[in-house]
Amino acid sequence: MHSINRLSLAICLVMSIAGSSAAQNESADARVTVIDNVSGTPLNHVTMTLDNGSNKVQETWHSDNNGVALISSASPVGVLTIRAPGFATTRRRWPPIDRQREVIIRLDRASTLTIKVMKWATGEPASASALVFLSRPGNPETFNGVTSRGVVEFDDVPQGPAVIVVKGNGLAPSAAPIVIQGGTVVSKTFQLHDAGTVVGTVTDVKGLPVNGATVIVSYPSDIYGAGFLARMVGGRTRTGADGMFRITGVLPNTSLDLRANVDTRRSPALPIVVPEGQTLEAVALHIDE
Repeated sequence: MHSINRLSLAICLVMSIAGSSAAQNESADARVTVIDNVSGTPLNHVTMTLDNGSNKVQETWHSDNNGVALISSASPVGVLTIRAPGFATTRRRWPPIDRQREVIIRLDRASTLTIKVMKWATGEPASASALVFLSRPGNPETFNGVTSRGVVEFDDVPQGPAVIVVKGNGLAPSAAPIVIQGGTVVSKTFQLHDAGTVVGTVTDVKGLPVNGATVIVSYPSDIYGAGFLARMVGGRTRTGADGMFRITGVLPNTSLDLRANVDTRRSPALPIVVPEGQTLEAVALHIDE
């Protein structure tokens, strides 16, 4: 009888220890190590903040002399922002998808990107907005700003390939690729042409105006960033009851296709060329049944 009790006690003790061990593993902190991506040196005094969807800071950590910070598994889901002087700010989804207990974050030296925008016709500085799309595996970054006297500067840009898109009032947008090296100063100059405008109507097979048709611009694929530029046209791209449309911000002196869609119906593509700074009027698009 005593041996049975001792056996039962031993089994309970083993189960208790196993349960405790599992609970500890479940609640273990993630060990985050931050290093210089080039030298591999651990970075101390790195600030890490965890934000939720409303950008409200939930928690903050600082790496120690070994570049290490322990982040509790009880921390909320959000975006972990990592900042260190002289290095490009980086962001990671938190927690990691695979719930890693050992996480290594490599920081690149911050680069400075200067974008200059000029008017092609006069050479004067242009007022424009600039977007920088920098794609990194699992860590895309987007920067945007408005020029002051034709210049906009970003001083916390990570390295990697990027696409720059600029657009000014009354000027045709432009896009260009660029490769940013860590810890460097990079400059890119754009000369924007005066934009063209297209005005016309969309009608059906009976010649009646079509309400609610979407007019789409398509540029040739050999124009860099054709998709970006086509989405940046402005004006009235959806027809009203009168069937009329007015598209602004069109690339001038470029062969482009214009078409209209409504429901499942569409017009044939209409090739046109708009002279620089001018308006092409009375453009007619016809939607078949």
